Amino acid sequence: MQLLACITAAKGAGPIGKVTCTFTDPPGTAHRFPLYSGNYSVTLREARTGREVETLTVPGTLNGTDNCPSVATDTDILLRALDWKEVSDRLRPLSSQPAPR
Repeated sequence: MQLLACITAAKGAGPIGKVTCTFTDPPGTAHRFPLYSGNYSVTLREARTGREVETLTVPGTLNGTDNCPSVATDTDILLRALDWKEVSDRLRPLSSQPAPR
């Protein structure tokens, strides 16, 4: 079975701090954002049928500039970054399970 993951973010408590992000257009542009905690919902679906296989809740993590968007945006807040290692660790057991019948 091939799986498709859909990830949505939910803003949590905050602000829990501030993050300064620097952008390159124009060079040296910086913006200071309030930082909120966040949780991410990872919904796994069977690619062929769209059937929901599992939904995981993964908390965000704080890794400095990992919270910054790659381009300047009109958002006025940032969430803690998605912990990709946590997502990988939680998905790994699913990749070795046989497909349900």
